[in-house]
Amino acid sequence: MANKMSIQKFDVVGMHCASCANIIKKKLTKVVGVESANVNFATETAEISMSTHVPTETLNAIISLL
Repeated sequence: MANKMSIQKFDVVGMHCASCANIIKKKLTKVVGVESANVNFATETAEISMSTHVPTETLNAIISLL
């Protein structure tokens, strides 16, 4: 049975510039199970495609370290 891709959208507050969005994107795409991430500075959102479930707490922990 093939894994079904899940796309989740999250609010990301506290970014100061587009560079912040790029850093967050790079960190998120290194997480096992995350296939892609699009982080938008202007809308303060992240859209994350996952092949396996990644807990929100895990994603929050990665972003909060930045």
